[in-house]
Amino acid sequence: MNRNKEMELSEKLYNILLKEEKISISQLTEELGVSKYQVLILADNIRFLDNSKRAYISRKRDTLKLASKDFSSDEYIPVEEKLRKFRIGLASETHIGSKYSSANLLGAAWKVFDSYNTDLIILVGDLFVGKEYKRKLGEVLVKSPSDQIELARRIFPYSDIGLKTHVVAGPQDVLYERGRTINLVQELAKMRRDIIPEGVGIHKFPIYDTNVQIIAENPVTYEKKPVGITYDLQRRMENLEVEKGKKTVLALGGYHSFAVIPYRNGIVYGILLPSLISQTPSLARKNIDPIIGVVLVELSLSRKNDENDVRYLQSAKVKFFPLKEYWKEKDFIKEPNYNGLSEFEKRALSILYIRGECSTGELSRELGISRNKVKEIMSKLEKKQNSSKSRIIYDEISDKYSYDYRDFIDHSIAPTGMDFGKEKIKLMAISDTHLNSKYQNLKLLHKLYRIAEEEKVNFITHSGDVTDGPPISGYRGHIYDVVITSVSDLIDYVVDVYPRYRDKTYMISGNHDKWSQERLDIVKEIAKRREDLIYLGEEFGVIKEGGILITLHHPDKGAPYTLGYDLVKFSKYLKRFGDFKLALFGNYHKAAVLVDNDRIGVLVPTLKSPDNYTITKGLPDWIGSWIIDFGITDGEIRSAEFLYIDLSNEIDPSDYKQIYDWLKTHEETQLEKIYKTIKKGQEIQYREDNKTRPEKKQMTLLDFV
Repeated sequence: MNRNKEMELSEKLYNILLKEEKISISQLTEELGVSKYQVLILADNIRFLDNSKRAYISRKRDTLKLASKDFSSDEYIPVEEKLRKFRIGLASETHIGSKYSSANLLGAAWKVFDSYNTDLIILVGDLFVGKEYKRKLGEVLVKSPSDQIELARRIFPYSDIGLKTHVVAGPQDVLYERGRTINLVQELAKMRRDIIPEGVGIHKFPIYDTNVQIIAENPVTYEKKPVGITYDLQRRMENLEVEKGKKTVLALGGYHSFAVIPYRNGIVYGILLPSLISQTPSLARKNIDPIIGVVLVELSLSRKNDENDVRYLQSAKVKFFPLKEYWKEKDFIKEPNYNGLSEFEKRALSILYIRGECSTGELSRELGISRNKVKEIMSKLEKKQNSSKSRIIYDEISDKYSYDYRDFIDHSIAPTGMDFGKEKIKLMAISDTHLNSKYQNLKLLHKLYRIAEEEKVNFITHSGDVTDGPPISGYRGHIYDVVITSVSDLIDYVVDVYPRYRDKTYMISGNHDKWSQERLDIVKEIAKRREDLIYLGEEFGVIKEGGILITLHHPDKGAPYTLGYDLVKFSKYLKRFGDFKLALFGNYHKAAVLVDNDRIGVLVPTLKSPDNYTITKGLPDWIGSWIIDFGITDGEIRSAEFLYIDLSNEIDPSDYKQIYDWLKTHEETQLEKIYKTIKKGQEIQYREDNKTRPEKKQMTLLDFV
């Protein structure tokens, strides 16, 4: 939509709102022929037509009204305020028709999107389970494509706030039969107006009126789990050509995992999307335990004015909702009708309904009767079930009976209430500040502490390498990278300059913090002199906050290319120290989030600028911090929000020069102390020398007596 057309529609909307006290947004979409989000953009343009008026939207997001710009109400908020937040709901791998899918889980996912007033819903691939191949044998419950479409028509959830679901077809959604291609998503869209097909494999979603785009992809070539879960995501982020000036969120489906990698190659976040099915035999063979849940991306946008035709991205948060508890087995299939059946027939039908298929021999053993008797019972059942939609089918070659599930429930279902966490915990994760290095960024560290105050985080964590250590040992050339040479001076320096926070900062020491001839743990000595700094241990520490265990770890090793590899390895290793829910890793100078077996692992970035070593080795450093916000109930994480603070463009190469200023002041202070000590000693000696001889003699006699 060009600017002239936009202003023309805005004027039309303005005239409608002048006549109506309030009007439904759904009605406006039909009258103006635009989407709900575009209605809000048109409403926001009214301030350019009439400076005394503003458009307001109800908090339920269902009606608009026109009022003066000074209007205030608990029920309505300015449209401009609403447009500064844009939320995208992301889901993947629903596999409708699979034995391992769940209608209740689907309903829970869409209830999350409705609860957070999502503006756009994208399903990234594999809406259907598709055809039953050899590697998926026994996983497909509803085998016919037409039956899968009918099932999806019935149970796929509708959005309570009237949003449509944009679907990028995955490899299972496209069938090839008798020389023709059948896109099951397109067939479903003919029956459901709220389903919008968006191509196959990959699609780009530009967010209207902003500089943001979402690229959603479900790779067709994905066959097995790579060595590191994040390998494919990293490779795609590096090779993706991003349009200049566009802020991109890359969402990958098909991996049944949840991972986030921030700020690489112009991409704000690369996200691996979790699954909406439980573990299948084919996934188990690949050693994949699906992470079940959905993702919400919240964009914070700038204001729009006469100079800027678009809203620019200011920050972005990724919110993860684990939904494993909402999965229910075969909840979209009606149970068989047992009326009028004998006891053996009821038992045989129940076994077949639960298992899906059974051989004559298996039924014989389960029922405790002969094979001939089984065949007689099953023959009667086949005739009685002919009137039902679900049928019993016998295969003479394999001598197996199978249950053809075709009697579906008539509507979508969802849990009555959802818990996103009764207790909230917000923390800031920092690591590898390397104070005393010529590549330190003390100003950025102080900036992060100011952000922590603004964000009202409960506490701050530091995952090691608080200092760069003295130039005693370490690596070759380390002596040229640091300023302070004395351990005692280094401790004094950090005690003086490390920022203070109203609450606690939990710290562990890293490998650099132990590089001294005295074998001192520098962080431990610093914490003794600062009450706000809590020392947890050497390279490892545990915190208990909000009823969950949080570990800080500083592995003494380099980072592999695949960021998820060590996250999984160390998460499994650290499990022996307790049932922790969050692990914060330092030392790698990288940034990533990964969920593995209900444990969240986070690589915490550095605040040290790239030095000669990392530059010559071609090792990219992430410079910044994470703010992590949890919703917790009974020691379980119900929601987790991740905000990455990127500081890579705010590096000051001259930051280390303030160390020399501190040293100068520190040396003057030390000299002053020495001078005072000497002066005090001289005064005592002077008084002694000026005492009279009789006094001295008297003192001597008294002392002698």
